[in-house]
Amino acid sequence: LDGDGLSNGIELYVTFTLANDTDTNNNGISDYYEDEDGDQLPNWFEVEMTGTDPISDDSDDDGVFDWEEDPDGDELNNLEELNAATDPLVSDSDGDGLSDAEEVNLTLTDPNNEDSDDDGILDADDDEDNDGLSNVDEIREYGTDPLLRDTDGDMLRDGLEIQIGLNATNPDTDGDGLYDGF
Repeated sequence: LDGDGLSNGIELYVTFTLANDTDTNNNGISDYYEDEDGDQLPNWFEVEMTGTDPISDDSDDDGVFDWEEDPDGDELNNLEELNAATDPLVSDSDGDGLSDAEEVNLTLTDPNNEDSDDDGILDADDDEDNDGLSNVDEIREYGTDPLLRDTDGDMLRDGLEIQIGLNATNPDTDGDGLYDGF
C-alpha cells in the first residue's frame, strides 16, 4: 500500500492508479479521494460504498450516471448519500424507522443517529413539532409537515384535527368558508 487508502489490487485492477504513489496524476488530490470517471463520486465511495466502477460514470450502462442512481430506493441518489454520509445501499442508515431521505428532506434529523435529539425516542416515533403526531405518521399516514404544528394554518394543531376527524391538510375541511379553528 502507498498509504492512500486504496488497496494495491484496487489501484492495479480497478482504478488503474499507481500502487506506489498516493497521487498518481500529481494534482494534489489523493487517489482515494480522486474521481477518476468524473461522476462526482470519489473513488473510495464507489469502491467501498456503492460497488460501482470508479472509472465508468455509468457502471451499469443504463443511461443513468452513477451519482444519480438510488440503489436502496430511499429517494436519495448516490451523491446525496455521499453528502449526508449515509449508506447508499441501506434505505434507513440508522435504523430508526425513517428513510434517509425522510430525515434529510422532511424531519431534518440526523440520518446517522436514531435519536437525533437524545430524548430517548427514536426519530420516527418522535414528535418534532409537538402536534400530537409522530414524525412517521405525519409523513406516511397523514401527509402533514412534521416540522409544522399546524400544517394547514387553520389554528388547530395537526394531531387535534386528526383526533376530531378533520383534515389536517385542508384549513376548511367542511368547505363553509371558515377555517376549522374558528
